[in-house]
Amino acid sequence: MNPIRHPIRFRIFLVSLVPTMALLGAALINNQYLNSLGYSAEQILSKNYKSIRAAQEARKALEEIRNPLLVNVSRRQHATAVSQATLTKLAANLNVCRENITESGERELIDRLFESYASYEPLVNALRENQTDEWPGERFTDFLALTAQMVFLIDDLVLINETARERAEQETRLLASQAQRNTAILFGVIIVAILVL
Repeated sequence: MNPIRHPIRFRIFLVSLVPTMALLGAALINNQYLNSLGYSAEQILSKNYKSIRAAQEARKALEEIRNPLLVNVSRRQHATAVSQATLTKLAANLNVCRENITESGERELIDRLFESYASYEPLVNALRENQTDEWPGERFTDFLALTAQMVFLIDDLVLINETARERAEQETRLLASQAQRNTAILFGVIIVAILVL
């Protein structure tokens, strides 16, 4: 009796081992796929978030420079000194945007922003310690127009990255659901094969 039982047990073990290994292999493949999918989505989303954050900080810096000057115009006062730290913050955030280009159309906006900034900084420096009787003058009008132009460009930059982030989230959800469906089908086939064997 024993010589017969051992070969049967061994055969049963071999028959059950094949689908079990297939099940483990499928689980590992699925896990690697989902991990790489999650990592790539995280990278895309973090890059878009970095651009959005930097653009919003640049916009805030533009407003911090413009608003005190507008207040002075309304009070009929001469321009006060604009903080150099605010100008530095503006330049730093624009540089972050330039170093973090991920979407189509973003480079063109960044190039236009830097072209505007090349005129903006000297204009702000000219207004920083304005002590002439002609206040506000033509320079101030140019400053307001340039500020508005840069704000519009920054808003477009934020929109591009927010749209890309939403699209990446949707694609990630779609791929994840497809992976789950394919895995469920694969596991179902393996389980049926195990039961049949």
